[in-house]
Amino acid sequence: MGQPLTVLLVCTGNTCRSTMAEGILKKLLADVPGERPVRVISAGTGASDGARASPEAIEAMDERGIDLREHRARRFTSLLGAEADLVLTMTAGNRENVLQLLPELEDRAFTLKDAARRFGTATAGDGGGPGDDIADPFGHPLDVYRQTAAEIEKNLRALLPWLQEWPPRERTSIDKGESRNGTGGTGK
Repeated sequence: MGQPLTVLLVCTGNTCRSTMAEGILKKLLADVPGERPVRVISAGTGASDGARASPEAIEAMDERGIDLREHRARRFTSLLGAEADLVLTMTAGNRENVLQLLPELEDRAFTLKDAARRFGTATAGDGGGPGDDIADPFGHPLDVYRQTAAEIEKNLRALLPWLQEWPPRERTSIDKGESRNGTGGTGK
């Protein structure tokens, strides 16, 4: 069994996106256990400690068999960040906030979508937020939470194989199915 890995998922309030991501990743890991134990935690760069998950996040996760009723938000701190082997943020702004507090996380803090592209099986163009951002569903109807959860799950699923071998190598053009002439496959 490999060394335990701590994955920290970060958004702004820790009541919607990172909370859903924590629940989804725990479920994915339980469904497809690997050799390496993975500890999954979440926090928010602007969280109010002790706040509950939003009702819409709870309902969206209930539909997936994930219970967020006991979740309590916590603020991202340098102590929490130091525990993490891998930090996955929901937006580029969240990542900037993490790095302002802990610049030494530069090589292990990524937006979720960037990590899924660099190390996983996601491709450029996957996702729904601007750039590498997963849009904040806060204040929106349940359907937006469902869409956000689906986007989070797609990107986390893309990373599953690499979590077992973290720190992963960057995917090469061969891994991505590209050739030197850009045609894909063998280039013949």
